[in-house]
Amino acid sequence: MFTYDMSQTGKTPLYLYLYELIRDDILNGNLKSGEKLPSKRSLAGHLGLSVITVQNAYEILLVEGYLYSKEKVGYFVENIKKKPAPPKREKKIDYSIYQGADVEHEWFADFSSNKIQPSLFPVASIAKITREMIALNNPDFLKTVPYNGTSIFRNAIADYLQEYRGMEVDPEQIIIGCGTEYLYGRLLQLFPEDTILMLEDPGNHKFASIAKQFHLDVEYLSQDHRKPADHLRKKHAALLHISPANTFPEGKILPIRNRYDILDWLEADPGHYVIEDDFDSEFNYHGRIPASLFSMDSQEKVIYMNTFSKTLLPSLRVGYLVLPHSLLRRYYETLTFYSCTESASDQYILARFLSEGYYERHLNHARTYLKTEQKKLAQEISLSELGKCGDIITPPAGTILVWESHTPLNQESIKERARENDIKFAFVSDYAYHKAPEMERKIILNYASIPKERIPEAVRRLSCSIIGKE
Repeated sequence: MFTYDMSQTGKTPLYLYLYELIRDDILNGNLKSGEKLPSKRSLAGHLGLSVITVQNAYEILLVEGYLYSKEKVGYFVENIKKKPAPPKREKKIDYSIYQGADVEHEWFADFSSNKIQPSLFPVASIAKITREMIALNNPDFLKTVPYNGTSIFRNAIADYLQEYRGMEVDPEQIIIGCGTEYLYGRLLQLFPEDTILMLEDPGNHKFASIAKQFHLDVEYLSQDHRKPADHLRKKHAALLHISPANTFPEGKILPIRNRYDILDWLEADPGHYVIEDDFDSEFNYHGRIPASLFSMDSQEKVIYMNTFSKTLLPSLRVGYLVLPHSLLRRYYETLTFYSCTESASDQYILARFLSEGYYERHLNHARTYLKTEQKKLAQEISLSELGKCGDIITPPAGTILVWESHTPLNQESIKERARENDIKFAFVSDYAYHKAPEMERKIILNYASIPKERIPEAVRRLSCSIIGKE
């Protein structure tokens, strides 16, 4: 009979310690395949343990397959083919290459970031609604969320779109999801592989990457194209992604002639669709927000997309799609096996935030703050050396300024000096597939994430980076 020292268990329960000892002996070959183990009572007496301790250890070994039992006979060692131990690694793996945003460098000023400042997040309003919702002890908080999101949140979004964007939307047309990128992946599954998707150029490269994952062909449409429908027909595109209220990255508004041209293209073929990304449309400082393509479309061929990530907080990751009825049926028949990725509690809180006017008040406050910040940034640039060697372009939408140099720029040396000055920014050409010389003279300055008090020093560092002197 084998003997174990049961005095070295430490904090491990006796039955687990005994299990580990027997398991190790089986794996090391000290207990052979087919060998009969002592009875529970005899082993318990030999080791000075209770019978239940030995029984529990044997049961774990049995369940995990180290032993097999024969009724009224006892426990036997299973035939286990031991695998060789993995070789010791001589070099430690550098896992830093896999680390994400949690170790992202915190720049003194990041003019390339589209994230709004956390200080603008309406903490008091959200906290008030959250406390009230928890106090109600609403059982709906605990229910499984429908595939398209909670009805209360979809109704609140539909009412908001009707009042502020002039869109007639049935709540059933709305699909709630975890941000624009996630919803984009869902949406593209509604279209067959090899569908030709046309993206604005310059534009957001992420959408091209997502489309290629779903085997769609990607083509590019210049934002300055005066007759986009001609180019769409030439490339045999069936799907167009566009941001008419705020084209990325320069913040232009799509002219009305181009809107009508695109609507004509939609009418020409039942297989044509437009994805209207209403990116940053809420931040318009020059009067009324232009009507959405969705509200102008009589053919029901426009897919509307928006998110609360920019207007509230990037980490919130709440977005939504509005599908035309023809695609809604296709979605219902093919994609409702996907669960909604947003929690019920977040949706109930945001529904009240929308329906009780908190969101409108928050946007008014954010617009006022950001407009003041835009003026301050433009003023600081005009008073610096940059004002003498370039022009400031103030787009009608979004949270950016564009600085355009009078002369060509050496992008690499400028970016290197920017890193040394602990600031970050991008050229228009960084977002372009077809690069043009004038794009390399334009620098995008997104001020949304930069605190107002940092702007003077940020402009000083910006000037040093571009001009190359203090």
